[in-house]
Amino acid sequence: MSNELADSIVLAAHKMERNEVEVISFIRYNGLNSYSIVCPVRQEFSSFEEAYNYLAMKGYRKVSSDINTDFKKLLELDKKYPVVMVMSKKVKKE
Repeated sequence: MSNELADSIVLAAHKMERNEVEVISFIRYNGLNSYSIVCPVRQEFSSFEEAYNYLAMKGYRKVSSDINTDFKKLLELDKKYPVVMVMSKKVKKE
C-alpha cells in the first residue's frame, strides 16, 4: 500500500470520528413496575423489556460495564428513580 493511500485512509477515519458523537439514554425504574426513558423522547413503559426493546429498535446499544458504572455513580443523586441501564448510540453531528 502506498504511503499516500495509507495517509488518506487515516485522515478519512479521523474526519469520520469528528463527525460522529455518542448520545446516551437511561432506563429508569419508577416503581410499581414502571420504567421510563427521556431520550430520544420522554416515554413510560410497563416493563423493562419494553423500554429496552424500544431503545434497541432506535439503534441504542448497552454501554460497557465500566461506562455504565460511571454513569450510574453520577446519577445516584436521584434515589427515587434509580437508573437501571445506560445505552448509547452514535449519531452524525449536524
